[in-house]
Amino acid sequence: MSTSDVELLKRVWREGGEETIEDYVENGIDPLMVSLYQMDLDRAQFLLRSYLRVRLLKVMLSAVRVVYEGAGDKGVFWSEGEAVD
Repeated sequence: MSTSDVELLKRVWREGGEETIEDYVENGIDPLMVSLYQMDLDRAQFLLRSYLRVRLLKVMLSAVRVVYEGAGDKGVFWSEGEAVD
């Protein structure tokens, strides 16, 4: 019984990716295909982390801008009690 690439990736995703490359090789799946799947999963993980890192930076910068603009003439108090005007 052969499984399609999509079915294999779905199964790995549902199981949390706990299977190792050696497990797939032992099950008779071509090591090259397993390596390609692993590289694709690593690439997707990298892209997701990069995207989330950029979004977090934008949220943080936006929050600082909102706080700074909302303070008006009162100044914004940061750490150590120093006011930023």
